[in-house]
Amino acid sequence: MVTGTLVDHTEPAITYAGPQEYSIIPMSGNKNDILSKALNMNGHVILHGGSLSYYSKFGLHITLDPVTNKVTALENSYGQPSENGRTAELDPSGVNAFDPVTKTLRLKYWMNEAGVPAHRTSFDETWTYLGER
Repeated sequence: MVTGTLVDHTEPAITYAGPQEYSIIPMSGNKNDILSKALNMNGHVILHGGSLSYYSKFGLHITLDPVTNKVTALENSYGQPSENGRTAELDPSGVNAFDPVTKTLRLKYWMNEAGVPAHRTSFDETWTYLGER
């Protein structure tokens, strides 16, 4: 279950969609693909003007260090950058680590977009492991 906040600095009608479920799919090495259960694909669910939507061509690949449990890399799953110029970037001010005791991942990151002078969207999330579902 993912909870948290987002601020879209270019489109104030975009807000956080509330708690959402995602599946973490192991890829090669320590990289994981993140799939939205609501979208049934890799993507980030949002509300746009109160309606459920998502950022096109933006999803996450997360790399965790198995020794330290820290997030060591974050990439847009559609390419870095994607065909519409979006990239994922880890915000170093965040915890950005998995706590195996509480089974939570704290993740703070940005979605950048070509043509936008600063970070387009800021995310500050807590991912809680719900078990196999």
